[in-house]
Amino acid sequence: MAKWIQLMDEGNYVLDFVQESDGSRVLLLRESGQPAHPNAVFESAVYLGADLRCWADSGSLTDHVCLRDGSGFVEEAHGGWMTKAEFDFWRLPPEARNAIPPEDVPWVNGIPPATPPK
Repeated sequence: MAKWIQLMDEGNYVLDFVQESDGSRVLLLRESGQPAHPNAVFESAVYLGADLRCWADSGSLTDHVCLRDGSGFVEEAHGGWMTKAEFDFWRLPPEARNAIPPEDVPWVNGIPPATPPK
């Protein structure tokens, strides 16, 4: 999970979108220029620490942060994430989801996000 309080206001940071082999996902912060997490499947553009902290504190991170390619994402309540394409698929009614061939489902690396235990 990202640790927003540790950010330096003028520091440049990137979010790594990490996906484990079991489908669990987390956002991790790193300083720009540092190596990405080994299981990062995407990274964000570069942002100032002050901006990231402000957006995270106000719950508007997904309104301001995008993947390096410019696409958006959705942050889950438990710290996970989905691409916009995955989220749009997830929101389809079950009968519409079931009608889509498995090879056309937009899961990153073909792995659906793991849902937290109930």
